[in-house]
Amino acid sequence: MKTQIFKSYEDFLNRKDKKINGVSEDFAAKHPDFEEQNETNVGCWNCYECYYCFDCNSCKSCKYCNSCDDCELCNFCDRCVSCYECYYCNNCESCYECNHCLDCDSCATCYSCYASENRECCENCVDIYEDEE
Repeated sequence: MKTQIFKSYEDFLNRKDKKINGVSEDFAAKHPDFEEQNETNVGCWNCYECYYCFDCNSCKSCKYCNSCDDCELCNFCDRCVSCYECYYCNNCESCYECNHCLDCDSCATCYSCYASENRECCENCVDIYEDEE
């Protein structure tokens, strides 16, 4: 998808074609390959090394994200907010080092969280690990 330089985030939000990706002038100066970096993204702002993201904001190294914010190294995210090293996320909110998540809410250092007989689907997660019952 096409990527344009905008003077401000507000200008980006007010663009006619919501599918166009945008970057700030500062971001474009730091990353001269910004167009190349956003070829597969749709409607993203200041994203770098992301693939097939949609409507993301300031992501880095994300794949298949949607509505991201402060992401880094995320994969298959959906409604991210404060991601860090998420993987297979869905409906994220305050993520930190989540992995294999589903229906996340207030994540912290979760690993291999998902719907199972023994636990809720990540709701209000804090320090949930694969070996915990």
